[in-house]
Amino acid sequence: MSISRIFCKVLQYALLLSLLSLTILSVISSHIGKPILTVVASYSMEPTLMVGDLLVINPVINSVNPEELVLYRRGTTLIVHRVLAVEGDVVITKGDANLVPDVPPPRMSNVVGKVVVAVPYIGAFSLLVQYRPWILILIIMLLVTYLVLIIVRSITSSRDIDIKRSNL
Repeated sequence: MSISRIFCKVLQYALLLSLLSLTILSVISSHIGKPILTVVASYSMEPTLMVGDLLVINPVINSVNPEELVLYRRGTTLIVHRVLAVEGDVVITKGDANLVPDVPPPRMSNVVGKVVVAVPYIGAFSLLVQYRPWILILIIMLLVTYLVLIIVRSITSSRDIDIKRSNL
């Protein structure tokens, strides 16, 4: 199989995955309102959530219950951890891979939302680009080069056809 066919297949699967993701998000948003999307960037929730998983968060919170996964704000950082208990306004949380609960525990006012869906590895590319922006530039350069090659190949093959026709 040629490189161009492999590239086309990869693009087809990427497009299909994107359309599937958008469909899922539209169905979810019709049930919960405007969702928040975030990407897992640490190992604290393994094996439940892996680095690069895309999370859909329901921002509407009436209450939280033990065992639910919540997104909360600590300063400028957003953290997704499991609720262990709720004691008044304090939510006791812990990452599944952590040995001890979060200190200090978040207050209910810091809870941004509940995790509704985790889509494995879909957010990995955004993390990669966020921490290594040169990769995005490299990918764009490769795509542009590939498109130029396709155009040049198309022009030269049409010239070859014209030359063959003129020789007949």
